[in-house]
Amino acid sequence: MTEERRADELRKEREREVADAKRKKEEEEEYARRVAEQYEEMEDDDSDLDEDEKAERERQERKKRMERIKAASDAKRKEEEAAAAAAAAAAPPAATTPPPGPSVTIPTEESKEGDVDLLAGLTPRQQSEVGDGSGSDSEDDRRAGDVDEITEQAQDDRAKVLSPRHKAAPEGKDIAVFDMFGKDDAIDEKTKKAKAIERGDNKMLADNFDDADGYLTFQMGETFHSRYTVDRVLGKGVFSTVLGAKDTQNPGQSAAIKIIRNNDMMAKCAAKELEFLKLLAKDGGADRHHIVQLTDDFVHHGHMCLVFEPMAMNLREVIKKFGNNRGINIEGVQIFAKQMFQGLKHLRKCKIVHADIKPDNILINERHNAIKICDFGSGSYINECDITPYLVSRWYRAPEITLCLKYDYSIDLWSIACCLYELYVGKVMFPGNANNDMLRRFMEVKGRFPNKLIKRSMQKQTELGRPVDFTEDFKFMRIMVDKITKKETVKIITIEEKPVKDLLKLLQPSSIPADQARKVKQLCDILHGCLMLNPDNRLSIEQCLSHAFIKEPLGYQPKRKVPPPPPGGEPSA
Repeated sequence: MTEERRADELRKEREREVADAKRKKEEEEEYARRVAEQYEEMEDDDSDLDEDEKAERERQERKKRMERIKAASDAKRKEEEAAAAAAAAAAPPAATTPPPGPSVTIPTEESKEGDVDLLAGLTPRQQSEVGDGSGSDSEDDRRAGDVDEITEQAQDDRAKVLSPRHKAAPEGKDIAVFDMFGKDDAIDEKTKKAKAIERGDNKMLADNFDDADGYLTFQMGETFHSRYTVDRVLGKGVFSTVLGAKDTQNPGQSAAIKIIRNNDMMAKCAAKELEFLKLLAKDGGADRHHIVQLTDDFVHHGHMCLVFEPMAMNLREVIKKFGNNRGINIEGVQIFAKQMFQGLKHLRKCKIVHADIKPDNILINERHNAIKICDFGSGSYINECDITPYLVSRWYRAPEITLCLKYDYSIDLWSIACCLYELYVGKVMFPGNANNDMLRRFMEVKGRFPNKLIKRSMQKQTELGRPVDFTEDFKFMRIMVDKITKKETVKIITIEEKPVKDLLKLLQPSSIPADQARKVKQLCDILHGCLMLNPDNRLSIEQCLSHAFIKEPLGYQPKRKVPPPPPGGEPSA
């Protein structure tokens, strides 16, 4: 009887699967039919218009969209200003208000960095340094930061044709869907915020500690590991939730707890990250070399938890808060660059490739005097680097990854260079919407790829069954997507040897004081060295740390070399 019952259950399950598959197919066919009808109506509407009228209508639509985005941005800014004014009015008046401090200065070897608040004098670049935007790309080649690229991309994603299983969200609301390798590497604000729950006497919640996506459910005031009392939510990502907690064993001390999702793949990544963190922390190496410090680890209700020192914010928040989305001053970039290179040097010493360096994964401590590299979940040892076209967040992804070539430590150097550009300019350096678009943007700034790299890439991509990006005569195949039909077309482009964009003009679109202009030229030089298309030709970490941009403070004047006297004594008059 047991076997008959089991066979009957299997038969019914198969019937349900067949019925579900049939129903889904019918829904998809009906959805495709309706979409086709909409496209036909759109084509009928456009059939009576000539090309100029169509172009004018598209321009008007783009203008209206930009006005809506700008209005929303202005409204949000006014709300923030009103909230700040209300908070200032409620706060008790200070006894004295010190005058604004000077720009950040480089600590000398004799001074202690621990006594310097590097963000105290961190100021955004002057409006005159930013330029009038005349160097911006066209609508198709839009650079990040021109209005609000993250918002526009989210809107474009939602406008794409969705399957019937995805219901259209009401206007003004976002769809909370994660895509690790999507256009938008940031997480939507509504999804980012983890929420505490109240289990109370609910028996359904008493023993169920995971939500539908595998995140740990928690309560404010809950104690983890008989030590850490949760008091706030710090963030939420694809892999984990981060909570702030008080350390009851060390009164007055707080901690950040990274709680990994209950997922086999993510648990393996977390175990690898734990191994890396312990290796990097040997002999105090993490704290001395600007790596985030792991203080404890444990398992809580089946979730691996990593405990870190509390940090103030990440570099993306620094750009927004201290750089006013225009970038920070050149002295701040110089200080952070030195610390980033020191962190990379320690990673290389431990034979670790981080493989996901971006502003979100570089933190600033609460004393505002040092940065720390964090999030090693995507890392690997140098002898374990597997070829994959989707390693590293797209905007900070080195070209050898996109081309499916072997990679090493230099991919982290490329990512650091992109972060430094973003710190100073306030915009993403290569805001591509796909790997193919990233290659085009690389060549705009760095010129054509060497033929040897293209040939090796084409061979490897063919082996992996991936589409190639170049023709046999080394011309670039740019993929264009029609905005209406969403169909892809390929445009063959001949790339010139020399780049079409000047990196120095992107960094310095207008005139600035001579001492700052000198440092910007040095920044341009070190970025060029770190962003060589051929990874074998990039600067080494030692060369970066000894570069004039790192070694020479702002206002430094090189000593003038006096030529030696000619042989035979003093020259005659």
